[in-house]
Amino acid sequence: PDGNLYGASQGGGENDLGTVFMITPDGTQTVLHSFSGDSDGEYPDGGLTLGRDGNFYGTTSGGGEYWGGTAFRITPTGTKTVLWSFGADYRDGSAPYGKLLQASDGNFYGVTSLGGDNGEGTIYRLTPSGTETVVHVFDRLVGYRGSIASGGLIEGKDGALYGVIGQQPTAPAFGTIFRMALDGTVTTLWTFEDADGIYPIGQLLQASDGNFYGVTQYGGAAGQGTIYQLTPDGGFSVLYSFDQGTAQRPSDGLIEGSDGNLYGMTKVAWAPGQGSLFRITPTGTLTTLYSFAEASTYGSPYDVLLKAADGALYGISLSGGANGAGSVIQLK
Repeated sequence: PDGNLYGASQGGGENDLGTVFMITPDGTQTVLHSFSGDSDGEYPDGGLTLGRDGNFYGTTSGGGEYWGGTAFRITPTGTKTVLWSFGADYRDGSAPYGKLLQASDGNFYGVTSLGGDNGEGTIYRLTPSGTETVVHVFDRLVGYRGSIASGGLIEGKDGALYGVIGQQPTAPAFGTIFRMALDGTVTTLWTFEDADGIYPIGQLLQASDGNFYGVTQYGGAAGQGTIYQLTPDGGFSVLYSFDQGTAQRPSDGLIEGSDGNLYGMTKVAWAPGQGSLFRITPTGTLTTLYSFAEASTYGSPYDVLLKAADGALYGISLSGGANGAGSVIQLK
């Protein structure tokens, strides 16, 4: 709301264990917090979620009182509080992964990659005051595993939570889309096969038309990944198959622009080869808006785009930039 950009880095900072940072619209960066390990947590994963109270919420994949990671709150001025340390008895989950979601009930929901009764990860509920409850336990035997849940959860217009499993440990092992009621009941909505795209990545998006949209890293007509649509009643279709002649391997999920089109990035773009930013209509017409020039300039695009109040799109690269350690990019 203050017009600045906020994020988290998995490394760097005073202890090289990650940071929370702020960037002003003119590109001035301030480190708000450097993680120190131990009870403070280390290696934040999944970025930040803006809570309804105006504070930011996130997780670290390591550190904490029991070294299973943490969930934390941090104010825009940098005052940080650990809300939960994972791994006390392992059944509460361990090594949280992906972005936190604040649902309409006011609670936060997230995924752990390990722990739980089966050791395969959990979906958990966290109150804003820091009480954690496991609402679903992943089970390898029925094809779910939190360690390969991708991107965290979203809340659908029906009040249920939706997510994707990037890969399954049981056949056909190409990924699933699932729905979870707030009581923890999970239903499989779609199981990916090669023609659909395989290994979905990132969060789902429920667009203004009511349909869900997402991306896969591989598979599809040319084996280079797809953009897909899932209707609320379970109808699945491939909107676009990437190929080596244009771009390939989406880097994360999609966002919806104010024009009703969807926007995303790829890790690789042929000519010149360092990824691309694209727009696709809900009917499947794709336009490349920008091709990243070279690794020394921008590096490989990463994470989901942000459409800010100023109308620009913002994104992150894993490498490149003036210091070779990644950059924040803007596209107007």
